[in-house]
Amino acid sequence: MKSMIPTTNSKSHLKAIQNLCAALGIMTIACNACAGPFVLAYTDGQLPQASVNLELFHGKLSAVGLGSAYGMTDKGTIDGSGANSITDDIIKISKSKSLPIYPTISDYNQKIERFDEAISNAILTDPVKFSSSIQHLVNFANSKVFAGIDLDFEAVETKNKDAFS
Repeated sequence: MKSMIPTTNSKSHLKAIQNLCAALGIMTIACNACAGPFVLAYTDGQLPQASVNLELFHGKLSAVGLGSAYGMTDKGTIDGSGANSITDDIIKISKSKSLPIYPTISDYNQKIERFDEAISNAILTDPVKFSSSIQHLVNFANSKVFAGIDLDFEAVETKNKDAFS
């Protein structure tokens, strides 16, 4: 199936995604130095019990996924309006236990309280926004000293499937 992205080609998108993965260290998650299984705990930044559980079970974990705090906007920027004191606690605990953190960046729109196809559509059909969104993701991960990013776009329209894949 042909990409729906104007003025660009799938090779440039693949290269951009590969660059993002390399910048965020996503490919290194295989954990060559790990002797046992890789255990990623998903924490919800809106639930107080998440930080309690993290304190209790951190010794059995390899890394922490942080959800319900960050989203992508239709401009390709990061929306942190879901972050709160629980999110801060999860980050603080994870870092104090030397656990890598992988925050989820989704297409959840806080204003309309649902996953929003307009976000992925805006980013995937505009090469400038696409490139900018990748740079924002890299800068965000680096500025917060996160190990990587978990992209969770749940409302990608069928016409944009190949551009997102």
